[in-house]
Amino acid sequence: MAKQKQTGISWADETWSPIRGCTGCGSAGPHGERCWAARFAHRQDHLLPGYATRGGWTGRVELIESQVEKPLDWRRPRRIAVGLMGDWMHEALPDDARDRILAVEAVCPQHTFIHLTKRWQRQAEYFRTELRAGPLSGAITDLRSRRGDHGVLQPLPHLEEGDFWYPLPNVILGVSAWDQASADEACGWLLKTPAACQLLCLEPMIEPVDLEHIQVLRDSVPDGFRNRLGQDANFWVVVGGESGPGARPCNVEWIRSVVRQCKQAGVPCYVKQLGARVIDEHTSYGVGAWVNDESDIMGPILRSRNGSDPAEWPEDLRVREFANEAY
Repeated sequence: MAKQKQTGISWADETWSPIRGCTGCGSAGPHGERCWAARFAHRQDHLLPGYATRGGWTGRVELIESQVEKPLDWRRPRRIAVGLMGDWMHEALPDDARDRILAVEAVCPQHTFIHLTKRWQRQAEYFRTELRAGPLSGAITDLRSRRGDHGVLQPLPHLEEGDFWYPLPNVILGVSAWDQASADEACGWLLKTPAACQLLCLEPMIEPVDLEHIQVLRDSVPDGFRNRLGQDANFWVVVGGESGPGARPCNVEWIRSVVRQCKQAGVPCYVKQLGARVIDEHTSYGVGAWVNDESDIMGPILRSRNGSDPAEWPEDLRVREFANEAY
């Protein structure tokens, strides 16, 4: 993988936004809907007009034609975060919009594409639709006819066989969760989502989470497919505290537990950030905006925004492992 660019997303070196806009889906726990993407879209209203207000998303959701085929022009291999300015599984988007996005990913095997959604069930159902292979194959044929052969447009035997269970090897499909209940439900649907790599993103983490499903998830892709890729790990966990104004506290012990569970299960784990309000009772580590959540006693303040500088973290939390890429 080439040297990472500064994208603002530490686990990706490129972002691609073929979709813009979203609506809340009750995904922020007892404190109500909070979405950093909506805040960003509101701040960038001069560039992204009409998608968000100070109060959140406006409900405008659409495929951005000028962005759909952008990865075709990137020849250097990149780890690409897809659709961060919206949810690609939003009900306002037709399936043929998703087919077009996947068609681009199918003909760009030099890249790794990373998707996240809070609409876990919709993603599972979309990928398990028996008729999905036909429309996707048609979208790829149309793409080839309009853009020509870039030298990376490879045969797709899984499409020729009409079996869409066989997933694209360069596409990581993920779900976002934030507490135990959401992680349990999200993992349940992720189990039903065919993918070369499945991603659980625990951000913002607002309570401790027991990842009892990890070993099951590792076994969810058929052995034959995993062996064909030559990789053992087909699951990935990203974890982080909440950022932005009004951020809820994140205890480093919650993150430490996730790191420990992933290590025991042999699953790659990536600690993205500790968050804007860090709880750490071990002040000798030099981290933490609060010693504990019920005390007014202040501990050392993180200099990095949202606790995103690993150099300021306890050493055992400086874990930034990536999923195995297929190419």
